[in-house]
Amino acid sequence: MKSGTLQTARKPAKIAEIPRAWEVVRLGQLYSERKEKGVAGLPVMSVTLDRGLVPRSSLERRVESELSPADHALVREGDLVYNMMRMWQGASGVAAADSVVSPAYVVAKPSERLLPAFAGYLLKAPQTIRLLYSYSQGITRDRLRLYFNNFAEVPIPLPPLPEQRKIAAILSSVDDAIAATRKVIEQTERVKQGLLQTLMTRGIGHTRFKKTEIGEIPEEWKFLRLDEVARVQTGFAKNSRIEGSLRDLPYLRVANVQDGHLDLSEVKTVSVPEGRVERHLLMSGDVLLTEGGDYDKLGRGHVWEGQISPCIHQNHVFVVRADRSKLLPDFLSALTSSSYGKRYFLRCAKQTTNLASINSTQLRSFPVLLPTLSEQSDIVQRIRAVDGVRDVAAREGERLTRFKRGLMQDLLTGRVRVPLD
Repeated sequence: MKSGTLQTARKPAKIAEIPRAWEVVRLGQLYSERKEKGVAGLPVMSVTLDRGLVPRSSLERRVESELSPADHALVREGDLVYNMMRMWQGASGVAAADSVVSPAYVVAKPSERLLPAFAGYLLKAPQTIRLLYSYSQGITRDRLRLYFNNFAEVPIPLPPLPEQRKIAAILSSVDDAIAATRKVIEQTERVKQGLLQTLMTRGIGHTRFKKTEIGEIPEEWKFLRLDEVARVQTGFAKNSRIEGSLRDLPYLRVANVQDGHLDLSEVKTVSVPEGRVERHLLMSGDVLLTEGGDYDKLGRGHVWEGQISPCIHQNHVFVVRADRSKLLPDFLSALTSSSYGKRYFLRCAKQTTNLASINSTQLRSFPVLLPTLSEQSDIVQRIRAVDGVRDVAAREGERLTRFKRGLMQDLLTGRVRVPLD
């Protein structure tokens, strides 16, 4: 093959055995490409991997478009919109209403043989994603494209309309349950932030307050610099100069440290010189705080409970080791995640467009509010009660997501048939 020549990603996948009442059709028999200019007054939408078609204004890192409405592409209710560069990963969505999108997207109009709600699930199913990948073209994996003419060639299993309708209704009911758990989580987070705001400024049961350089706080409270009540430990730089014998160790990255929890689903390893292992090791009770990046990553963190041992941390994750005779790790974690903590980090951070970061000197200067250890413990317990509600909803959401994944595999392949009224 000559350099620069397009090639299919791999040999096209095949459709497995399907029920007798179903048929295998190509997407070109169900969709026609819509190429109409946008009109003024319609919402501008974008395609995402996880949420499908969403208002562009809802994206955290949005870029304002200078295109006129007529320079956008028109989308009608029920149309499929997909990102040709990411369709092989599932970047598509079905329009719930008329709208406009970037002309870089592909807009496809469904035929009467296809129920849009059903198509939205079918085109996200793992078995369909494999087919879309196999029909994509490109020189390398990260440059794959699925143009409409290739999309039109993709074969899919198609049940009769009544069965499409029933399958879509079942999967939609699961989505409604998942959405309900997300609402509980979001509401709980709002309650938690309100509780943190009250607890971190008014404490529990105080009636007398004093004015300080950091604001009004309970009269019995103190405030000290972080480095007076804790030690800040910097992490291992992966690309630093390596000498001597090496040791492979689990390596905690920014991606593992979320706001209020840890994501340990993928923990990578790194080779560390034996002489530098001890200075970067994590200990149970360490408070993990991120250096920054996107604004939502600035100062976020959680308490390490020794989930992996031994384990080190990268240089973009700070470790704060509290003097527990003065400061409880869980209280510090709550304080840094409160609006009080976030305001400090944003105020002193180095900021560029959409990015912000703090250094170890700024972290060491963080003014720590210091109730008594007893009150710190009481505050932590109240916060944990709210976190418990959130965690129950999160586990239920994860269970429903796994259930939906299996259900899609069964229903969209015909392995399990739905009863029709």
